[in-house]
Amino acid sequence: MKYIITALTGIAFASSLSAVASAQQTKPLAYLEMETDSGSVDIAVTDHGPQAAKHSRSSSRVLNIVCAMNCTGVDYVEPVDEYPLGLFRLSDLNDLLFSTWVGGSAYVVRAYKISAHGAVKVLDVHTIKSPEIFSGKNGHPEVKIYERASQRSTTVIPATLFWDGRRFIRAKPNS
Repeated sequence: MKYIITALTGIAFASSLSAVASAQQTKPLAYLEMETDSGSVDIAVTDHGPQAAKHSRSSSRVLNIVCAMNCTGVDYVEPVDEYPLGLFRLSDLNDLLFSTWVGGSAYVVRAYKISAHGAVKVLDVHTIKSPEIFSGKNGHPEVKIYERASQRSTTVIPATLFWDGRRFIRAKPNS
């Protein structure tokens, strides 16, 4: 398996995403081509601009995950309010797509399981400090986030979520 991260400045969308971009007259903000054992997908974040959000009360950005080759899944579209920081794959050992976002006073980490049948969101968490996304001791992805100890507290505590092969599970404190 391999993956290619492509900056979008001056680069046209892949053919499977060009129809989406043309129809919505969108501006690409982030793009990733991801090849997996079950097929190839194109992922893009497009921008409808601030005026679109004001008039339609919908999000001004959209995450599109589109089947490019050898997959039968339905295309995945998700409106988002945050601004993208990155789209990436942590390793070739699994078919997880990670995305990081910033909005207001928090970061957001989202992960999607990509298969021949489409994409499913498996993680959507907020963190008040920059998240850490890494491979754990067993080679599975882990995500470290930072939360307030309570709503009224200024104390920040870390929390780690690990991938068990099907979903992300919050690790017990001090484990």
